[in-house]
Amino acid sequence: MRRKLILLPIIILTLGLFFSSSGCAQVAAPEKAAPKQITMLVEVKPGGALDTMGRGIAPYFQKYIGATVIVENRTAGGGAEARNYVYKHAPDGRLILITHSSTPMYELLYAPSEIYKKHFLQAFIPVAAWLNSGGAVLITAKDSPVKTLPDFVQQAKQSKLNLAIGSLGSDEHVAAVIMERELGVDFEMIPFESGGETMAAVMGRHVDAGLAGVTGEAMGPENFNMLAIGAPERVADFPDMPTFIELGYPAIDLAFHIGAAVREETPEDIINKMEEAFRKAFYDEDFQKWAKDARKPIGEFYDRQMWTDYLTTWFELNEQIFPEVKASMEEIAK
Repeated sequence: MRRKLILLPIIILTLGLFFSSSGCAQVAAPEKAAPKQITMLVEVKPGGALDTMGRGIAPYFQKYIGATVIVENRTAGGGAEARNYVYKHAPDGRLILITHSSTPMYELLYAPSEIYKKHFLQAFIPVAAWLNSGGAVLITAKDSPVKTLPDFVQQAKQSKLNLAIGSLGSDEHVAAVIMERELGVDFEMIPFESGGETMAAVMGRHVDAGLAGVTGEAMGPENFNMLAIGAPERVADFPDMPTFIELGYPAIDLAFHIGAAVREETPEDIINKMEEAFRKAFYDEDFQKWAKDARKPIGEFYDRQMWTDYLTTWFELNEQIFPEVKASMEEIAK
């Protein structure tokens, strides 16, 4: 009996070593599954392009991610409130930042956050982008006598026009700064917190003209004179709207992108699942139909690498124009 008791631990240890080294007996560590509820945080107020496209993709993303998806707007500080909120919470995939190509300029213009003091691409990981053919559209009210870009330039040279733009540092603000330089005019820029507010101001004739994203909820020839778009080519859903490029202003070329990002340190398996869910959502026939019916020029899908590469390049370009945008902000403040 004593001999058996002495041998028992040896036998158990030997079996343990055998099974731990055996591929068929080893149990892999479970992956961290995507959370059961995900909140998408949109950086602007409802009604604009970012909000519309965030809410547009949400039900299809929910379909493929296997979680309940909620969309919430946090709008203060040029998107800083949303970015800070995501960053101060655990990197577990429960929060997704719905961001856009204005982010680089916002990061350059505003003081570092108290929560994260890193470059955006160090603090956040781009996941995917599903709106990659947008652009800022120069619009006037439907009953305005200014119906073409030549009309607009002529009137702008005769008197200083009020031009509604997005929030300070937005793509629309950057486009307005470039327009002043390229068109040889000077605007009275009036910032709004979202494209929806910009379009409302134009429709109500509270301003002479405005710049708003082509994917905005009310955007269309039934509501506005669409003078030109800052994009590489015409939008298929608005074939009569010319680009600034074809009208002789090649420097006014500012494509607009919308996508998702998560906090740094989010596990790779969660990011991969989100990227794949966004991919499937983008190519879902119902989402494609929604985009077509809603006249949203979504373009091609940007995966994680493409979205990261774009934002990296866009940060570099924004740094070049930053002094002009900063000077414009100071003028608006006066």
